[in-house]
Amino acid sequence: KAGQIPLWNPYNFSGTPLLANYQSQALYPLGVLYLILPQVVAWTVFVILQPLLGSIFLYLFATEIGLSVGAAIVAGILFNFSSFASSWMEFNTVWHTILWLPLILYILERGIKHTYITRGNKIIFMFALFSSINGGHPQDFIYTFLFFILYTGIRLATLSNWTSDKKLSFIIGQLSLITGIPFLLASPQLLPTIE
Repeated sequence: KAGQIPLWNPYNFSGTPLLANYQSQALYPLGVLYLILPQVVAWTVFVILQPLLGSIFLYLFATEIGLSVGAAIVAGILFNFSSFASSWMEFNTVWHTILWLPLILYILERGIKHTYITRGNKIIFMFALFSSINGGHPQDFIYTFLFFILYTGIRLATLSNWTSDKKLSFIIGQLSLITGIPFLLASPQLLPTIE
């Protein structure tokens, strides 16, 4: 709000890094709420957005893989109100990291269904992956990303109607760039954190 890039917090101890502190969510896109709302209201909206967004994203993924509307609603609710989700929601980092996974898988499934990922879906995929990277919890991002890789590998390996060349083309031509760009965009947060 003061017009400064959030690199350093002078008010905590003798000062602490924000950009190099992964859990500060310095580059998390939904952090814009803190610019437009009072801190307490923004925090509350952040908490409320977690089960809301996560349920919508899981509903989309569940219907895309063939679940009925009722089953997809139940899946979305169970995913986002599980004991794990409920335990970590108030911290506003863990679940903000994980809730993007169903949206990422939804875009992947749409791409497999149509044999390509549309430009709009590529943008959504990159936004979702970037948001997950910068969600504020590195361990859960690693698990989320490894799950995405494993799911993609198994899903493509089990496609009997696609040739090996088509699968490789989908990975290189469709997934590699839209997976790499979010990491590149997140590098101002990732590199200081790693350092």
